[in-house]
Amino acid sequence: MSVKSKKTVYIFDLGGVVIARGMWTWREKVNQEYGLSNEETYRVFIEKHYRDFFAGRLSWSEYLRRCFGELGLTVSDSKIEKLRRQLVDCYQPQPEVIEILELLRQRGETLVLLSDQHPAILEDLDEKYHLLEKLDHTIVSAEVGLTKRNPKLFKLAEEAVGKLGDFDRIIFVDDLEHNLVIPRQRGWKTILYQTPQQLRDDLQLG
Repeated sequence: MSVKSKKTVYIFDLGGVVIARGMWTWREKVNQEYGLSNEETYRVFIEKHYRDFFAGRLSWSEYLRRCFGELGLTVSDSKIEKLRRQLVDCYQPQPEVIEILELLRQRGETLVLLSDQHPAILEDLDEKYHLLEKLDHTIVSAEVGLTKRNPKLFKLAEEAVGKLGDFDRIIFVDDLEHNLVIPRQRGWKTILYQTPQQLRDDLQLG
């Protein structure tokens, strides 16, 4: 009697997995340009306002004006747009991970993107790198008003996956351990991304 194999959907994080974590590189450039410390920009750009931006509660302009304002700085409209383009350029694709996505696609697997990201950035990233065409579905935090710190985002992801097919198993890949806690509690198989080869091994791709 043959054993039916489990039907799996693969969910990938964007920044830190499919592409490099551009926000961190971008903050280094901001630090250099404005004479700020990493501690200052981490506290303001990440700890205080990052979640509101990626949950869609702040536009890019509002996010920057709020962050720079708290640091005692002002930015013009033209500078805000320049900083957005600079941030997009800091997100660089990880070719070996994209190869993994393409291999899974060739095998007929279903691929989903689950990202804490904002359309103001993602749209330019997709125009530049054509990432979304490699995926069957995309869930973006700012579009649904939830980030990965909120269990409701993962429930929403399960509902979206249910519309794509009848899956027995969800495999979720993220580069931050704290983003894996909630999905693991929900019964997802989780993989902490470290290197492309480690990801290949964990996915048993050879």
